[in-house]
Amino acid sequence: MKTHLAPYALALATAFVVAESHAAVITVNPTISNPPGTVLLRDDDRDGVGDNVTGDPEGFPAYGSFGLDSFNVAAGFSFVLPTLPLGEFITSVTFSAYLNGTNADGGDPANLGFGADVYGIRKDSSGAFAASDFGIGSTQSGLKVQDNVALSSGSYFTPIDVTSFIATGYSAGDTAFFRISADAEAAAVNAIGKRAFFEGANQTNKPVLVITTVPEPTTAATLGLGVAGLGLMRRRRAV
Repeated sequence: MKTHLAPYALALATAFVVAESHAAVITVNPTISNPPGTVLLRDDDRDGVGDNVTGDPEGFPAYGSFGLDSFNVAAGFSFVLPTLPLGEFITSVTFSAYLNGTNADGGDPANLGFGADVYGIRKDSSGAFAASDFGIGSTQSGLKVQDNVALSSGSYFTPIDVTSFIATGYSAGDTAFFRISADAEAAAVNAIGKRAFFEGANQTNKPVLVITTVPEPTTAATLGLGVAGLGLMRRRRAV
């Protein structure tokens, strides 16, 4: 009795293609409370050090803003990191938020006089923002993941690649903290009274973190061998 290996090899190759092409997309929205999903980080005395954190109350129309006003403010966003599908690893992570509008010259972000920088502050199990997460101008804390993000009122800004920040040291259940604050290069004198407002955790257009995963190579190989084995067994039975 002869056993032909060609169908076995074809089954194995096909199995690898199927396993490798699978990708899971996980969409994560911030929670409304504990931890607060959207916050206003404030520096009331304008000394570059955060003084307090205001949470996202239910029903607030547009919460989380950045700018330089009667007090320095920055928008904070937090996401609880989910459990990844078994045997899969992260290939990409993006972050985006919806700009409700601004109070600068008819709501045109281009007239703010300064840009927006996005920072990955930290990932840990604390589950809450701290005043020390505040940062604006020269006192920016965290990892800058996007400089001068392009904003447009009434839309999400183009998703920002935050793969390195999220994937490094990933631990399900930890909270990832982000901040959108006035551009580090902005001069305070040009920005006083100008603010940009983002939709909060309790709004329709919630901030969003999108995690894409694929099977680990060992998992794909196991699946491939399993499918190929089934193909070989069926062929032997048919002989």
